[in-house]
Amino acid sequence: MARKKKDEDVKKEEVVEEDTTEEETTDEAEEVADEPEEKPKRKRTTKKKPKPDLSKQYDASYYGEAYKEATGHAYGHTPVWERFFGTVAQRLISDFSPTKVLDAGCAMGVLVAAFNRNSRVTATGVDFSEYAISAAPDDVRGSLEGGNKTSSRNCSP
Repeated sequence: MARKKKDEDVKKEEVVEEDTTEEETTDEAEEVADEPEEKPKRKRTTKKKPKPDLSKQYDASYYGEAYKEATGHAYGHTPVWERFFGTVAQRLISDFSPTKVLDAGCAMGVLVAAFNRNSRVTATGVDFSEYAISAAPDDVRGSLEGGNKTSSRNCSP
């Protein structure tokens, strides 16, 4: 009987060894499955959609009716907006002491005019709305540029 137990113990050990081998094989198979497969490269062809001309959306009705509806005041060189942007310019000058300022999206240049009233600051404005640039007063328009700009002549370091 003692011998039978030993034979059974050996068989159990063999079974345990076999199970371990199967687990290792399974793990190796999973590792292979986790590797990314190479996908064939396809040439992508995309048609470029024409970009809308946003400068046409920012016209007299935008600065007049839309602003008046949203704020109660049409946008432009009026006492309300000049007082507002004058306060903004004074605060920025007080906090940062700039000598040159670029107002990107300047519209009609109300903030640019407020900065330029201070003799220590030279301000330039850019806006892609040709209407807004043309609606600026003559004395401000010289500091404004229209079109899609990425840099300005007066604000280089």
